[in-house]
Amino acid sequence: MRFLSTAVALLGLASIASAHDSAYAAAASRAFDEQKPLVVFIGVKPRPIAGASTIHVESLEGYDNKTIVVSRPGATWLEWVATLPADTSDADITTQATGPSIGAPVEALDEVNAVRAARGLRPFAKDDGLTKAAVSAARFRADRRIAGHTPNDFGHLPEGSTASAAGCAAWTPDWGWGSCCTYENWTSAGAAYVVGQDGRRYMHLFVR
Repeated sequence: MRFLSTAVALLGLASIASAHDSAYAAAASRAFDEQKPLVVFIGVKPRPIAGASTIHVESLEGYDNKTIVVSRPGATWLEWVATLPADTSDADITTQATGPSIGAPVEALDEVNAVRAARGLRPFAKDDGLTKAAVSAARFRADRRIAGHTPNDFGHLPEGSTASAAGCAAWTPDWGWGSCCTYENWTSAGAAYVVGQDGRRYMHLFVR
């Protein structure tokens, strides 16, 4: 009986954690659609931040309790900006959320072709369908902190698009571009990255 009670309690906690992650994902989607920064109060009493969307959760996978996380819209999804102490002032949160631009992101396929050129390889031609698939897969992985492939990479392909292979990686930005298929002899490609809340770039590359 004690084992059963413990199991039920653990399932309850898992459901609560899942609900928190779902609430965060919904808030992140709204913030990106509205092109607003997002401030997440994790275990911290929330308050309005001028110019930003806010959400309160008691916990979020990958973060300690009593933390404030700031992100801003990037090319394809929200990009992590700062993880702040619980007692950070509203003024400092606002500075992180709405301060100077962090810069226009480099087109991911340009990065791919640059590292190919460094090895004497011809560039990939950009394919819009493969690019949409790369954005979708990178966003899916960043939201869930999946370092490797999704359960079904090719499920991210839009109708009418086909891919021969896919590569991915999750590195910190200082490592530059990286994924399987980068140096292979394909002709067309679509590439994207999304910076996760952990600061890593979740990179995805589809080729044909």
